[in-house]
Amino acid sequence: MSRTPPPAPKRRFWRKLFAGLAFLSLLLAVLGLSLAPAVEPAPAPTAAQIKLARDAFDQVRDISGKDTPGTLSLSWEQVDAAALLGARLSGYERTRVEGDADGVLVHSAIKLPLGLWANVSATIPPDAEGFPPISGRIGRLPLPPFLMRGLMGIARQMISLKGAHLPAPDAMLQGLELTTGGLRATLHLPSDGKMFRDFATARASGVEGDDVLRIYCRLASQQSTQPSPLLADHVRRAFHLVKDGAGTPEANRAALVALAMLVVTPEVGKIAAIAPEKAQTCAIPSPDPRLLERADLAKHWALSAALSSVFGPDISQAMGQWKEVADSGAGGSGFSFIDLAADRSGIAIARRATEPDRAENIATAMQNAADETLLPIRALALTEGLDEAAFSREYESTDSATYARMIRQIDALLARRE
Repeated sequence: MSRTPPPAPKRRFWRKLFAGLAFLSLLLAVLGLSLAPAVEPAPAPTAAQIKLARDAFDQVRDISGKDTPGTLSLSWEQVDAAALLGARLSGYERTRVEGDADGVLVHSAIKLPLGLWANVSATIPPDAEGFPPISGRIGRLPLPPFLMRGLMGIARQMISLKGAHLPAPDAMLQGLELTTGGLRATLHLPSDGKMFRDFATARASGVEGDDVLRIYCRLASQQSTQPSPLLADHVRRAFHLVKDGAGTPEANRAALVALAMLVVTPEVGKIAAIAPEKAQTCAIPSPDPRLLERADLAKHWALSAALSSVFGPDISQAMGQWKEVADSGAGGSGFSFIDLAADRSGIAIARRATEPDRAENIATAMQNAADETLLPIRALALTEGLDEAAFSREYESTDSATYARMIRQIDALLARRE
């Protein structure tokens, strides 16, 4: 009887190597992954938190694009609010930030396939000159600062592969000071127009600034010679001006951004990386066109459509929803489901306009737009003017099942116009 010869030394080596790698992978999975999240979902933001986050963003915008670094000063309440909104925009809602004079702790639970979770944390020490030595942890696996720097470098390279070229962390964050009241960071940031463009490139499809500017300038010229008080007229003009690439997602995206520049403000051009001075070469005062006899609805529709066409519907919906929550706070006009319907109508049309198989049909439809095409008149029967207390009594929060039912009713109303 013949006997099987023993494995060759080379074969034994590869078997041991693969066995070792399999064991190491299993060990890393056991130490790094969990069966349950360590962080609960954050509650829906309040009107006060949205205002605090907006103030923080305004500071970032004010120091962006300068020749020299600027100082960002935030209270811990502002940090918490900005982190809450940022987590929701990014889709990582199980994120919590804790800060004091001794450091900043960031905790996040990331859902993985097969019911697993990666519970991740990062610790930022106080009073660092230059980029701070951040340490971290995935489950029970420690991540020393040098490894965290390597992971951030990999993330930056992955973002760059999508066309968004972000500065190195050391170039952006040049100092950090923590106190019991908040933090002070020395930042050197690219212009907000470039940040908008890079964010759009990383999150969704970009938009060609030259095409946007061409359509916007033509719209402004037409309004100067043939003034119109109707949003539908400007929508028809914008889509008639789309020539090269007519009926494509790229062309429709350019038309929607140009339309928002005319209806809302030329500053919207920043999402297409159009420098303010370029937009001013053909800027005119906003014509304040009306949708269903209301100028505010025209602005809601146009801005939401533009944001959705560039950043995607989720981000545009969140921005519109937070605007209404903020309006429900002290001194605001109140939460308006009519405004929200205008937002969602613009988003729905932008979604179809940027889908390759529907772009041509929606471009043709927009060349014949009317008020009822843009927003059904029945939307005016929706509730508006709710202060924060009234909204909470009726709908609890924007995360509640009651609120979700209301949104479904609005979407069903919009769908019937088709």
